[in-house]
Amino acid sequence: PRPRALKFGFRFRRRGRTMVEEAEEELAQFEKTFHKLEKRLNKLLDLDVKAVEEKSSPLERARLNVALATAVNSLYAMHLRTQGVSLAGHPLERELERLGAFEREIAGAAAAAAAA
Repeated sequence: PRPRALKFGFRFRRRGRTMVEEAEEELAQFEKTFHKLEKRLNKLLDLDVKAVEEKSSPLERARLNVALATAVNSLYAMHLRTQGVSLAGHPLERELERLGAFEREIAGAAAAAAAA
């Protein structure tokens, strides 16, 4: 059922879209992102962690660990978003920034290793 305000034809408009249209677009984007993340995590969860660690270089293990941490934190960020919690000023925002710094550091190390 539609919200009562919309039953009577009253619609809020933001940037040329109704609030319902905006919410539907955000929900569609959320669902798309969630399914993409789910596919990637399922691939990782199907791996034998010990075998992967034994075959991987320290740089590859660092990439994997940062990717997993980013995935977990992204899922939590998505959960917070569904609860109406803004990440602005939230400790998770700092954690995601920290993980981004690690990703850049790993990319720099990979570039240096490739150049050597």
